Amino acid sequence: ADLLILLTSVPGLMDLNDTPAVNIIPLVKDVDAVLHFAQEEKGTFSVGGMASKLRAVKDAVQGGIECVIASGRHPEQVAAVVEGGGIGTRFPVK
Repeated sequence: ADLLILLTSVPGLMDLNDTPAVNIIPLVKDVDAVLHFAQEEKGTFSVGGMASKLRAVKDAVQGGIECVIASGRHPEQVAAVVEGGGIGTRFPVK
């Protein structure tokens, strides 16, 4: 099975609205339902932000490719992500 891993500066798609705590959303079955979580705030070193990543994920999932957004700051977990674990947000194929 194909898998696209998008490494970013955050550990996954986060729901910042519920509480002051950081809540990583572990599984998203409908990308459209979470687009509002992607605020278009861009840091000095980021281009495109989370919204463009979610658009890429949506295209990939529709094309039959499972996706994961995970932190590039923890490359040691990439093997676990490939095996279905690790910390991140997983987008299964419909």
